[in-house]
Amino acid sequence: MNGPSLDMQLAARLRPHLAPAETLVWVGAPSPGRYLRGSGLNVVGGLLIGWLALGLLAQALGEADALGRLAAAFFGLNAGGASLYLLGRAGLAFLRGQCMVYGVTDARALLLYDGRPQRLFAYGPAQLGAPAAARAGSGTFDVFFADDPAAVPFMAPTGVFGRPAPEARVGFLGIPANDRARAALDALGTGERPDAERERPSGGR
Repeated sequence: MNGPSLDMQLAARLRPHLAPAETLVWVGAPSPGRYLRGSGLNVVGGLLIGWLALGLLAQALGEADALGRLAAAFFGLNAGGASLYLLGRAGLAFLRGQCMVYGVTDARALLLYDGRPQRLFAYGPAQLGAPAAARAGSGTFDVFFADDPAAVPFMAPTGVFGRPAPEARVGFLGIPANDRARAALDALGTGERPDAERERPSGGR
């Protein structure tokens, strides 16, 4: 009987990093909004400060006094810079999520940051803990399974004002609420060899 299928585009991004005899069992990626979680204050703050910047710049244009015009322009430009920084941090968090690819093979659990610089974090059975799932919202879950401080800056969503949101463990963030990933991790941790999924066109995870 045919089992669940793999997303071909995600599988193709992981395949160059596999050993010759290694087989993909599961692939996935975070939901589009997962890496924006924790960036809400950045977005709200950026919009409010941007509105203030526009007001100050408009005041500078209408100010008759040269000193007042200079002061309003100075503070308006600085507020505009702060607004762009905060909104930019939220945008970078979203783009970082688009660069993440998750996978489980018959030998390792994989987290690939497919950006610049490209980084692959791999965890064999000896490095895996018991998978722990937590609801991430919108029908998705986070599944944590290892401790690796080196991976946190690549996988953790950006928090308030650009600081990494703390995650106690690393794992798969914002994946669909099904048991495929967790079952693959359980099988890897116990040394079983799970059935590999068939590849399918992109569009579902």
